Amino acid sequence: DRVTPHNSISYVDLETYLSGFAGAQDARYRLDASTMYLQSPDAIALARAASPDARFIAVLRDPYARAYSAYQYQRSRMREPAATFAEAIAHERSGARDTWMYGWRYVFSSLYFEQVARLFAEVPEAERLVVFFEDLVGAGGLDPVFRFLGLQSHDIGMVFENETVLLEG
Repeated sequence: DRVTPHNSISYVDLETYLSGFAGAQDARYRLDASTMYLQSPDAIALARAASPDARFIAVLRDPYARAYSAYQYQRSRMREPAATFAEAIAHERSGARDTWMYGWRYVFSSLYFEQVARLFAEVPEAERLVVFFEDLVGAGGLDPVFRFLGLQSHDIGMVFENETVLLEG
């Protein structure tokens, strides 16, 4: 088995989304990953409608580390209006970000209970896996994912790296 990444494109409709998998019709698995699918109230149902045999893997990260990383990411892209993480959290808690995309809703996106409950309600147990990010980057690596997909465990040379660089000044 091999892993072939593709470039990210903006998915505005189902046809555009499916075009991201062009040329992979013979692949055993075609994977899609997003940090925002779990927060979306509609993504799981839409994915199941588009691909009824889809399997779901939710990777949960330490909530604080996830929130701060997302904040740093938005700041690095100069898309975060708050000058500090504390200001961003206060802004969100005031309700000012209730209509913003999930990438700027740091607390909301880190509260996993409702997100995982929706996953459990919509996807049968045999078709879902929930793992912790910290476990995936640890000694066992991707072994739980390989088992879930019925694949032989092996090193795919994946590097877990997500360093955000902020330029000050």
